[in-house]
Amino acid sequence: MTLCKYAAKNIGELIGKVEEESGVAARDASADRIHDLRVSIRRLSETLRVFEDVVPDDAAADVRKDLREAMHLAGTIRNHDIAIDLASKAKVEVGGRFEEERARAVRALGEVLSKWNRAGIFETWRVQLHA
Repeated sequence: MTLCKYAAKNIGELIGKVEEESGVAARDASADRIHDLRVSIRRLSETLRVFEDVVPDDAAADVRKDLREAMHLAGTIRNHDIAIDLASKAKVEVGGRFEEERARAVRALGEVLSKWNRAGIFETWRVQLHA
């Protein structure tokens, strides 16, 4: 197997994982689902960085740019989950502000994930990256 074919195979599998996790996270924004989405995005993004020289010009950068917004929002949600969990363990009341900020980030992430599905972004990525 050539390096290009190997990269395409792995990238295709990772796009499938992001697609799967984004669908789950859009329906269930629990801490575990958000964590799984972040892991899948990070793995795809890093794989694209590693194989940037064997994928079509600028395709990897374009896909990583698409991933960045979702990763930022998922990171915001994850940070709130961790803060809420730590506060709970310390028996400290964090107030409704944390929950409200998390809910806003969940809505924004849901909009991004819905946009991805409406636009057929996963298939677009596969075509751009020859995956």
